[in-house]
Amino acid sequence: MVNNTLSQFQDRLQFSDPIHFKNVVILPIYTSSPPKTVYIGLKEAMQQKFVEVEEVSESGSVPNLKVTNKGKQPLLLIDGEELAGAKQNRICNFTLLLEAEKEHIIPVSCTERGRWAYNTKKFDDSDVIMAAKARHALNSRNALNLVRSNQYVYKQAEVWQDIEEYHGKLKTSSRTRAMKDAFEQSKTTLENHTQAFPLQSKQCGMAIFVNGKFEGIEFVSRPEAYANLHNKLIKSYAIDAMQAVKDTNVLTASTCQFEVDQFFKQLQLNDTEMSKKKAVTGLGYDLRFMTKASNANLLVHDDEVIYFSGHEFATRVNQEQTPPTHEEEIPQVQQRRSNFLNRMSNIFNRQMKQKS
Repeated sequence: MVNNTLSQFQDRLQFSDPIHFKNVVILPIYTSSPPKTVYIGLKEAMQQKFVEVEEVSESGSVPNLKVTNKGKQPLLLIDGEELAGAKQNRICNFTLLLEAEKEHIIPVSCTERGRWAYNTKKFDDSDVIMAAKARHALNSRNALNLVRSNQYVYKQAEVWQDIEEYHGKLKTSSRTRAMKDAFEQSKTTLENHTQAFPLQSKQCGMAIFVNGKFEGIEFVSRPEAYANLHNKLIKSYAIDAMQAVKDTNVLTASTCQFEVDQFFKQLQLNDTEMSKKKAVTGLGYDLRFMTKASNANLLVHDDEVIYFSGHEFATRVNQEQTPPTHEEEIPQVQQRRSNFLNRMSNIFNRQMKQKS
């Protein structure tokens, strides 16, 4: 049944011609099935004052925020979507569809570790979605926890480390180590990408290729909701692409669609690990597919795929080859995170000694 959801979803996808800019190719995605579920996205809800996001209390709690959906429609929040303000900026840990006219407590991660003081009472839309590779790393960790232990778990220090690496690679600076500052200081280049990939009529997603390689797929069932996420998602991938530009051949429509088909085939192999779990809060189910080279997460409500995000984090291998293990694929990342945690621990210990 779970596999049927994925195959039926793929069958409904339609594509137009790829759009090229520098080392990025975007394949716009449409759907042959009109959306059934009516909902609103964060940006539009904020503009119409249908939603309020604030700290859970005056003192606040880093891993949680209070979201009050005052509107008549459910509210869609995308994993990695950033909220700016209050005591520190945060990102949504999971994609959520929050019921109308209801208060919710949602799980979040801090993206501004150098601030814990109010600069506004409530949060606003940051107009940023976490950089694609860091966001996919967070999703990979979430998928691993869900398929192996059926638990929602996250580690704040790993999110901080991912953000810190972007500041290092982009040579950006931030007094509060804010993720948003890396985007702000790369604004010109990122705007060049958003202008190169304009939103298409009735577009509801895209497949993304960087340096001739398939990177991922993003999909939202309602074109109106996707429209307010389009530029955010473009910038999310562009901030990675701008760091390593390589000369590649122009990808044809048939090549792009073949790569997308191969990605979906890989997700449905016999050794794919799967998880279906009630969303951490709100409506629908969190559905995960994980292989040794890729994963995908879906939010499904009333048998409709509301949201899909998939990516490939290892080079696709031939069937006769053995896919790289998790340990083989990311030992350097694991070592960097270990070093970072040690540094954070040393800083904390020094601060405690100074206070005493």
